[in-house]
Amino acid sequence: MAIEEHNCNCPACELMLAPEAEYCPECGLRFCPRRRNPWTWYCRSWQFWRSTTGRATPQEFYAFFLPNLALLAWWWIEVCRLQQPGADFLCSLLVVGLSIYHLLAIVPFCTLLSRRLHDRDGSWSDLPEQIRVAVDDHANSHVWCAFDHLEPMVWLWMAVHVLLREIFCDTIPGPNRYGPSVRYPRYNSHLR
Repeated sequence: MAIEEHNCNCPACELMLAPEAEYCPECGLRFCPRRRNPWTWYCRSWQFWRSTTGRATPQEFYAFFLPNLALLAWWWIEVCRLQQPGADFLCSLLVVGLSIYHLLAIVPFCTLLSRRLHDRDGSWSDLPEQIRVAVDDHANSHVWCAFDHLEPMVWLWMAVHVLLREIFCDTIPGPNRYGPSVRYPRYNSHLR
């Protein structure tokens, strides 16, 4: 095989990179896109379980979030089956195994959330201010004034709303204070 088949080009600066390269030395792009699929994104979330630096694309988030959501649904089904009479030992073993997995997945998920917020040019410390602004916007409406006794629920609803908006929105193109854009590398051209 020729050396070109083993290598790939950085989409931002067209520099030839080895397939195992994690960063482009020229522009700082953090992966070789030809090698990424949902399984490698999922494994990458486990690999960087302690790292809150950098940015995580929506693909990286979905590749970790959706399988864990499916496993959580499976765990819930098994817990319901376990409460029925005549549940077998395998069902209880599966519930314990899935419970341990989800406990272990909390830390990688939180670091992935942090990197996802970085991709939107935000952080955990920015969320309280965004929540306060969202609550203040809705507090001025007459509908919310009638439900003053539900203020804690309003704060919780707005917190979930703001977090979901930040997570599920698209990447902000170009570099930000957390690094170059991974999803839209063509906007990183000023880094050359």
